[in-house]
Amino acid sequence: MSLPSVLVLDDRCGWSAQLRQRMCDELYLKNLNEDEPRARGRTDLLAEAYFHPAQRIYERRVINDVQLALQEVARGWDGRPERRWALVLLDLQFNEGAFDGDVPDPRRPAAAPRRPNERFGLEILRALAERWPDRHNAQRTEVPVVVLSTRPRGELEAQLNNLGKLDYLEREDGAPETLRQRLADRLFQFGLFEDGPVLTIDQLGHIEIHPRSEHIVGKSLPVLKGLREARQAARTDSGCLILGPTGSGKERFARYLHELSDRRSGPFVPLNCANLGETTLEAELFGFAPNSGYVNSPSGGRAGSFELADTGTLFLDEIGDLPPPCQAKVLRAIQEKHVRRLGATADIHVDTRIIAATNRDLDAAVRDGTFRDDLFSRLKAFEIHLPGLDERSEDIPLLFDFFLEREAKKHRGAIWPKQIEPEAYVRLQRRAWWGNVRELEQLAGVIASKRKYSPVIVANDIPVPDGAQPDESAKELRDRLAQLEGEIELLRGKTSVVTLSTLPRAMSAIDIPDSLQLQGKLQELQDAYSALVVRLVAKTLVQLRATHGDDCVKPAMEFVLGRKLGGTSLAYSELLKLTKLSSRKKNWWADILPEPDRSLFDDVLGKAVANRRSNSSKGKTRNAK
Repeated sequence: MSLPSVLVLDDRCGWSAQLRQRMCDELYLKNLNEDEPRARGRTDLLAEAYFHPAQRIYERRVINDVQLALQEVARGWDGRPERRWALVLLDLQFNEGAFDGDVPDPRRPAAAPRRPNERFGLEILRALAERWPDRHNAQRTEVPVVVLSTRPRGELEAQLNNLGKLDYLEREDGAPETLRQRLADRLFQFGLFEDGPVLTIDQLGHIEIHPRSEHIVGKSLPVLKGLREARQAARTDSGCLILGPTGSGKERFARYLHELSDRRSGPFVPLNCANLGETTLEAELFGFAPNSGYVNSPSGGRAGSFELADTGTLFLDEIGDLPPPCQAKVLRAIQEKHVRRLGATADIHVDTRIIAATNRDLDAAVRDGTFRDDLFSRLKAFEIHLPGLDERSEDIPLLFDFFLEREAKKHRGAIWPKQIEPEAYVRLQRRAWWGNVRELEQLAGVIASKRKYSPVIVANDIPVPDGAQPDESAKELRDRLAQLEGEIELLRGKTSVVTLSTLPRAMSAIDIPDSLQLQGKLQELQDAYSALVVRLVAKTLVQLRATHGDDCVKPAMEFVLGRKLGGTSLAYSELLKLTKLSSRKKNWWADILPEPDRSLFDDVLGKAVANRRSNSSKGKTRNAK
């Protein structure tokens, strides 16, 4: 694991190599501005730091420049940078004005600019919020910033709280180990860096390294944000809710949080709440009392997951599938810190921290009344949002290498390391991953088994899902799907205002692609959206027929067929059902339908007529009885 990278925007250290080195020596930082031999091979460094003054020189005058500061932040933030800033240390006061000499030297009064600007740091913060706004609050920036200043925090508290997810580091003349400990704490809580050994600092300022047996692979921004959210949640015993699609690594993040918390010496107990009956789930959660009489219950009783996780962490996966009766009991266990085994009359005290995970929308479940609001509030004190694999495509080569090496070493005699051609990585990054990291892990296992004696992995070794095009990326599929959604919403809005005269123009404005080479579930969604279009068209026809009769049917069918949305029996059935066309003569359809669709529609129409006659005869029989 590489060291976290820190950008220091400070005029004094930005101009003076001596001040830079002093700061690096005191805070255990590696100086990236100069090649410092003393830093080579050191294992006690907190981070590597790059210094910039955020100023430019014009005719022997130092001028503060916000754009220079933004350029330096963008180097480690936008796109896929080689070195991502884990933290930005920002001074608030920058001195500008005239100076003597060729280069400003803050150590000598005559060679240093003497006009202080105490608000320039705040200007940079506002520019950061405008360039990289936080998704929850546009007035803040998503860039992790720690403010450096000699001014008391109370003077700046209101301004700082409005300007970002940042913290404050006072530059008082104190012991270096104290400042070092504070920087390490800010880096741990606010920094964005990869998973690896955990660094802690004792009271004397010495760095201790705690290795981890397993780590989360990834350096994309969504993953680094998830790791930061987990580190922040690890500092407390409050509930934590991990949200993400299936296979995105929710349990691994829960273990990461547990290992960073004060409960790391206690047990970590996972429990999947899905596909379990209510009684079975209660037994898994709370256990059985001795001689309780429940089926398969041991005579001596059995502890539930709450008891097994005492002094540790209980991970409740798929919490959205928890039945309502179990939700009430889990809420009581969290609030009262007591559980009662099934069949027992006495409570048992438990000291358990709860981490829950789901791929469902619990906000919607609370609104629908299927999930308790009070339990949801308890669980979401901290929220960790995990991305799907298609949102972190830059991590796919790292993950594939990690899984392939692990799986290859399980096979006796397998060749390792293997050379992986760049085209193989391209194909991995361009396919859709519905199972996310779990699917990639399984694929790496299959390839490791099939190619265990091969020294090279080529693009053809990466299988393409059925019906998928090798050159079609997940992003392109998502873009097409978003286009479909937008067009469907457009049609939704037009169904309430369209008239007979505007019907053809409104329909032709909805430009749905003739054919989409979609993969897996996207193809299913395309079929569903096609049926939705037909339903909306048909409902519009139902509204118009009351006034205009069947004159609107022909242009509607021409639109449906022209957009390739009627080429399925489902689409035809919907149109027939909603417009009641099964009683009409079908002679004129020959002029509209192409030959491949004509026979299909004849078949669907015949079934519809048969069903109509069957329902009619059944009704007559019931009336006769």
